[in-house]
Amino acid sequence: MGAGGGGKAAPAARAEYGYRAAHKVKGRKRHLVTDTLGLLLAVLVTSASTQERDAAIPAMELAKAKVPGIQMLYVDGGYAGARLAGDPS
Repeated sequence: MGAGGGGKAAPAARAEYGYRAAHKVKGRKRHLVTDTLGLLLAVLVTSASTQERDAAIPAMELAKAKVPGIQMLYVDGGYAGARLAGDPS
């Protein structure tokens, strides 16, 4: 799973627009789930201010809904956190 950079939104879709302070970028993040060949399994678009670790669970649920056989995911370091490691807190 990986996060895309922020992009400019279409005028009609600016409600989910955010600001990513670390990179000083306004826009959206695209969270992608691919298979080992790079084929797209799921896409989740969030505001730029959304942390990767907060979008990881919804992105994984989207992927598992489409491909129930998923057993393991390799993720980018930005998706690290106790919630992903199985800690419910």
